Amino acid sequence: MKNTIKIIMVLVLATSLISCKTVKMADLRPEHPISNKLPSLEPLIDMNSFESAYSLGTTMSTDKTVSFGTWGGVIATGTLFGQTTHVADKRVQDAIVLFEREINDNITLGGNDPIGSAVGRIITGGSKAGGVGWFVLSVGTLMVPNLFGMPLYNYKTELELEVQIRDCNERILGRYQGYGFERTPVALWHGYSGGSGEINHITGNEEAVRKSNIEAFKMAMADIKAKIERDSERLRKELEACNNNIE
Repeated sequence: MKNTIKIIMVLVLATSLISCKTVKMADLRPEHPISNKLPSLEPLIDMNSFESAYSLGTTMSTDKTVSFGTWGGVIATGTLFGQTTHVADKRVQDAIVLFEREINDNITLGGNDPIGSAVGRIITGGSKAGGVGWFVLSVGTLMVPNLFGMPLYNYKTELELEVQIRDCNERILGRYQGYGFERTPVALWHGYSGGSGEINHITGNEEAVRKSNIEAFKMAMADIKAKIERDSERLRKELEACNNNIE
């Protein structure tokens, strides 16, 4: 059993060191603006829903093995030689950056004088390791197939996102939901790294899990943008009417 654990740890560590792909700044620049943009809106985040979506519980270790979990979706905790370690979950910040850029660049005209708000909320979501068959085969063959491109395992992210468009009086003018799913492989040479910890304890900083979350979030936003675009004329009129009444 101990030898199996050692092999697993070596596999994960080796993949982390030799995997080529990493999350880049370009991954956090969403594209495809709607054709009929709305007036400037302030992007707001429902932080409770974001933190809940990325919360995976807390794990503790009594030996020298590093073991990570997340706390409130933002903090990952673990033990190393009896020390408590805190690690920020980068998925939360990735999601916030993507949402704000979608609202400011792709859905609205932007600017310094918003006449309403766009509230982002994750209804449900999470990430987990998958590809058990690949992992078993990798262990059984001492990673020989992995040297030729077979993934070691993958990270899957699934989420449902909601965007509420509100006018200057906080009245909800529209509620739009979108679904996102992405599976990102952990592989030598051509894949993303899976981190040096245990694969069932996601910290949110593994390149593969960050990438899967980013792409799932973009997919959900693409679904939402299409729905907002179909409703954009009505939304524009109601947003401007509210603003004109205040003036």
